[in-house]
Amino acid sequence: MDSPLLEMRNIRFNYGHVPALKGIDFDLYPGEIHALTGDHGSGKTSLVKILSGSLLLQGGSIRVNGQSFYGFNPSASVQQGIGMVYQSETLIPSGTLFDNVYLGRFPQFIFSRRRKELLKHCQELFDIYGFDEDPMTRVTALSPARRQVLSFLRVLAQEAKILILDEIAQKTTPEEQQHIYRMLRMCRAQNKGIIYVSSNIDEIFRISDRVTILKDGHRRGTEEVSRVDRTRLVNLAFSFAIDRDESPTQVDHEVLLMSRYDQRIINDIPQGLIIISPNDEIQDLNTAASRILECDPVEIKGQPLNEYFRDLQLEKLDEIEKVIVERKAGLWQKLKFVRNKLLKIRVSPLGEEGDSRHGMLVFLEDISSDYETKEYLQQAEKFVSTAEMAAGVAHEVNNPLGIIQNYLDLMQLDELPENSQDCVQHIQSELTRIVEIISSLLSFSRVGVRPIKSLDLHLLLDEVSILMGHKFKERKITLEKDYRSGQILLDAHENKLKQLFLNLLSNALEAVLKGGKIIVRTSLCQSAEGVPQAVISFIDNGHGIPGEILDQIFSPFYSTKMTKTNTGLGLSICQHIAESYNGKITAESIPGENTSFLVYLPLTQGQD
Repeated sequence: MDSPLLEMRNIRFNYGHVPALKGIDFDLYPGEIHALTGDHGSGKTSLVKILSGSLLLQGGSIRVNGQSFYGFNPSASVQQGIGMVYQSETLIPSGTLFDNVYLGRFPQFIFSRRRKELLKHCQELFDIYGFDEDPMTRVTALSPARRQVLSFLRVLAQEAKILILDEIAQKTTPEEQQHIYRMLRMCRAQNKGIIYVSSNIDEIFRISDRVTILKDGHRRGTEEVSRVDRTRLVNLAFSFAIDRDESPTQVDHEVLLMSRYDQRIINDIPQGLIIISPNDEIQDLNTAASRILECDPVEIKGQPLNEYFRDLQLEKLDEIEKVIVERKAGLWQKLKFVRNKLLKIRVSPLGEEGDSRHGMLVFLEDISSDYETKEYLQQAEKFVSTAEMAAGVAHEVNNPLGIIQNYLDLMQLDELPENSQDCVQHIQSELTRIVEIISSLLSFSRVGVRPIKSLDLHLLLDEVSILMGHKFKERKITLEKDYRSGQILLDAHENKLKQLFLNLLSNALEAVLKGGKIIVRTSLCQSAEGVPQAVISFIDNGHGIPGEILDQIFSPFYSTKMTKTNTGLGLSICQHIAESYNGKITAESIPGENTSFLVYLPLTQGQD
């Protein structure tokens, strides 16, 4: 027998104080598809994430091709010939298929000859594995199922010897699933080792050579699939019991066991799932669907679909019901639901499209929270990197500025002609302005967690306006400051408020034409609850915003700007920052005339 490609011994891992892996042994041989299965929380995903470098090995040993290896991280795993296709999509939607296949493997600028070679290699890879797409197609043109195949091809392009596929069948159509199976068999014929993580028993019996069962962080067994009893595999892998009086015969016992297994799988799907019967009744729905729809599953099971839809406060219900009745496939993004929820809904016929003899599947996904959070965190990382880079630049600029200042001081000690004195004074004035800008830049660039402190609103706005001063001067835009008399103090993080004000000023700057005008105004008011608040208004005389756009202006990724770099996140981030201090932000506009963004923030306690 060949030597193993991979040997994992006594692998241990804890999430805090909760043990996830309790001494797991696992091995993989060349030319083998080794299935890894188990109940939710059994540890199968944690085990493969250690191999991919996503989780740090806490105990045990790993040998790859006979060599001990301890320092696993994503880069080291790739170097060891390990590639993983994750459950969640890791592609860049705006990039081409070619860009994504070779993501991270070449610099931003490469010689055209080298690029042509890679493009040719990419096309050959697609041809070998039957992926009939143009490498220069954008990822956005692919269906979710095709994107999963592309993720697999990206791993194959790395020439990985150990392939890991983590529950990828959940996001593929039956056709794409068969395509992936063909690719897996080709990889097996090339003597690659494949770890196939799956909770689908049918899949395991269809394509795997061996199967390892995990349960509660322990390995329950490893066996050749050809020798495994299907019912016993289900019984070992999944946590449910059979009452003795429910199984008068062995056949009944097995049917009931598999039925409960199917029900468990449906309930464990993270997406909401509603099963519609051939006569358009709600036959079943899983836990996620009842949670998203805020309903009691017992009450709506067996209810006609049109009766249930009649009382549902969801956008485009008539359109969705029509597609279901006609037995067609459909997809709807960002549908508004109760309590400001945003839903993604996909419907799919169980049989051929238009065949009324079969039912329908309705998939629901609540994208309200993670839709903004994921992208906000990615954007926050970019802000941190920008801040660190800005700090480095500012420090480098400070050194020559100090030298110039010393020379100016020496020149002012001598008697100079009148014209020269005027020149020196102008240089001193500009130097002072540059030093102020650099000081503001350094202040903005301070990264890290800092305590909330009392901030002078007007000083903060002045610092931000100095930082933006060159842009106003370059475009001959007038910045008018209309501050309320007296000091206004706010309790907040300095950098967060600077980010808020910078975003709003940048937004106003993009809205006005050359020679336009922006007003920054401060005033005081009281909230509906009687809390004293500062009101910071940013008013521009740009083109204004139509009412239908104004309603969506704070939505994540919504943008009316044409620049390639605009993500549509700026105003969403502003809203998030204001709300984090128990404040709010509103927008008012007269189309064609002006736009005002008003930020309401509580005053420091004790300030009138």
